[in-house]
Amino acid sequence: MRKNLELFWSFFKLGCVTFGGGLAMMPLLQKEAVTKKGWVTNDDVVDFYAISQTIPGIVAANVATMVGHRVNKFWGSLFSLLGMITPSIIVICIVAALLKQYQDVVWIQNALKGINIAVIVLLLSMIIKMHKNIFDVLTFLIALAAFVLISFFNVTPTLVIIGAAILGMLFYRKKVMNP
Repeated sequence: MRKNLELFWSFFKLGCVTFGGGLAMMPLLQKEAVTKKGWVTNDDVVDFYAISQTIPGIVAANVATMVGHRVNKFWGSLFSLLGMITPSIIVICIVAALLKQYQDVVWIQNALKGINIAVIVLLLSMIIKMHKNIFDVLTFLIALAAFVLISFFNVTPTLVIIGAAILGMLFYRKKVMNP
């Protein structure tokens, strides 16, 4: 039970400070689950994130569930998931009650712009810290192609993810079979 409560509390804290979705939480999750707790490796985090992008649901919740499962199977998954989503549920209830009244207040609009910039910095930080686990020449080219397709040709991210997965499987299958 102690492991489960520790998972709940760790993911509750992450859920309290995660703005901008699952990708924004990755640097914080890496620090908590890899560096501080040693529950998983950097490679695990990258794999969990990739898998979470390809399955339905909230990325942060999916990653938390996978980390929890690695630590303590079903109960670890459940407590990690509950820890991750509880702060969001609380905040959504509060924001929904207040936002309608204060949506035209300039300082609130400016605060939200500041939060968006902080999320971008968190994303860049994660890329810099984890680039060795993610990038080689092929993955860089796939990432560049994905950026161009989504940004300039309005290709849906779902198609880009499927295409990138197929390219990765084809290239790395060949690489593993013919080292």
